[in-house]
This record gives sequence, structure tokens and C-alpha cells, in this order.
Amino acid sequence: MQPDQTQISVIIEKCTELTRRMLSFAQFESSQLGSPSIESEHLVLSVLTEHKRYLALYVPDGSSIAMIREQVEKKSQLGKILVAAKGSSNLAELPFSEECWRALVLAAEEADKMGWERIEPGHLILGLLQEEACFASRLLREHGADFERIRKELATAPYQPLPREEKMRSAAEQMRKILASAPQLPPRNPEEFSDAMSRFVHYTEKARRAIFFARYETSQFFSPVIETEHLLLGVLREDRAHLDLYLPSTDSIATIRKQIKEHSAVHEKSLPGERLPARMNFPLSDECERALAYAEGEAANLRSERIGPEHLLLGLLREEGNFAAQLLREHGAEIERIRSGLKASQNQPPTNSADPSQPSEPAA
Repeated sequence: MQPDQTQISVIIEKCTELTRRMLSFAQFESSQLGSPSIESEHLVLSVLTEHKRYLALYVPDGSSIAMIREQVEKKSQLGKILVAAKGSSNLAELPFSEECWRALVLAAEEADKMGWERIEPGHLILGLLQEEACFASRLLREHGADFERIRKELATAPYQPLPREEKMRSAAEQMRKILASAPQLPPRNPEEFSDAMSRFVHYTEKARRAIFFARYETSQFFSPVIETEHLLLGVLREDRAHLDLYLPSTDSIATIRKQIKEHSAVHEKSLPGERLPARMNFPLSDECERALAYAEGEAANLRSERIGPEHLLLGLLREEGNFAAQLLREHGAEIERIRSGLKASQNQPPTNSADPSQPSEPAA
């Protein structure tokens, strides 16, 4: 039995921000695998990918997320063929399957039993395990997940996100260790970086280059992780054609860079103290990861086959608490205005090179 919108709203209202984000990621996983609905396996993929701190608890046999994903993709071969033929599904149109919906209801009940006001990611795993007939439950148990053990661990050690300063110090220390063990890493160009990052296979060349240049900006601002402001600079560099749409109230990218430099100076004491080589494979911050997920959703909703810099910028705006979104809004960016402008540009016919005011003639 399919839930109505009121029932879905009640469950989502009880979810933490992190859990809601995982539901959005499950939508995206579903669209990429060509499914007409959000299945239990899409939900488990989103939780495992975004809740890595608890991966050993959920998958105690030591399997990686990549191994779990491979099993899900094998089950979804037909869906992948449909994606190739038709393109990704519209995220807004994807309903929860009956199994996935029952797992969400069970997750809400589990949160109540444990005395928690909100549904955390761990409760989603417990709900999936209780929906024993679903593929995600079988998958988790196959890799060693145990309901009672997970329940006990979550009750005694509830999830607490690390403070930003602590995450930055940890990332900086990790980068120092990498540099010490491999100080002579050869330089890599944007194309090599793109090829190595298989997760960006559905991104346009400009979007991949924007991410590459975000990594360069990260090194210039002494940061051990790619922050949203670094990604913003990469997007603005690669998509100058839409600057008036993105930043109607600013005079130049240099103005944005100056504000980012001033903002970064506040945090430099907890950072390495010297620029890390731009060839380093810097990790994305949590805010950047969420912005990329939003960008992928924006591309699907705009019926774009690939994710471009414009979708990255919309993703940054949707991840509202980050510094890049703050900068964009300060300089006049409005998400609905940008969406409308992008839709209008998509609908314009190609121009005739001899007379730009006239549409191109169709090929004979």
C-alpha cells in the first residue's frame, strides 16, 4: 500500500537533517539505477556512503561500500539499460516502494522505542533489517549486520558529528602523513584527475574542470579539504557565460576571491601553515558532498543528461549553511531566478552563425 503525502511528511518531519539528506541521496541512487521507485537497496547505499563512521558496525565483515554497490548494480542491470535508453528518472516523481516505506515506518518506531525524538541514520538501518524480505535486509545480513548488536551500539554511543575545527585538524594531519610517505608524487593535469575520479563520470568536462580547479584553490588557501568556497571559485572560473545570472550584484570574481581570502585567514591557525601541493587528492568537505548531491538532483529535475557547472552552483545554493551560499546570496543570487534562466537558455534554438538573430537551418 502506497503512503499518501501526509504520511510521508509526518515521517520526514521526524528525521534529522542528516537523515533527510540520506533520503535525498536514496532518490538520486534510484534515478541513476533506472528504478521507477526508491527501493530498500537505494536507501542502504545512501546510509553506508554518508555514514562511514559506522560502516564497520553495519557491515562488520570488512566489505567496502564499492562491494555493496556492485551487488546492488547487478540487481539493477535492467534499470541501467533503461537509464542508457531514456536518461535518469525525474527525482520529483520517484515514490517509495512498499518495502522501503515499511522500513521507514519501522525506523520511526525504533526511534520511539529507544526514546529518541528524531530518526537518525542508524534507525534507518534497523528499520531495513526488520523488513526481512527486502533486498537491503538480506544484503546487510549477508555482510554480518546484526540487529541487536547495532541497536545496543547506537543506544550507548549515539552519533555526534565532529566539530569543524576538529575535522580540519584531522584532515590536515592526514595530508601531512601522505606528504611524508610520498613527497615526490608526480604532477597531474585536469584530464588525468578527471579520469581518476570515476564518481564524476556523469559530469560535463567543464564541471570536472571546475572540481579540479577547486582542488587547486584548496591548496592556495592552506586548506586540507575542498570547501564550498573553493568549489564556487572553480565554478565561476569555468562558467563565465552565466556570471550575470549567478552574481547580478558583483563587479568581478576578484571581489569574491577577496572575501574568501579574508574568511580563510580566520581558520589558518588550525591548518598546515603552508600550501599543500595542488596535486594532492584533497577530500571534499561534508558541505561540498551535500552540495554535489543537490547538484545531481538539480540536473535530473532540469532534464539534463549530465551535471554541469550550473548545477554545481545550484547545489551550493541549496546547501544553505555554507559560506559559498552566503556569498552568492550576498551578491544577488536567487535559486529560482537561476533555474528559470537556465531553463530559458535550454529552450532557445541554436543561432545561425551568419545571422545570430536567426535560428539555424536544420541539416539536410
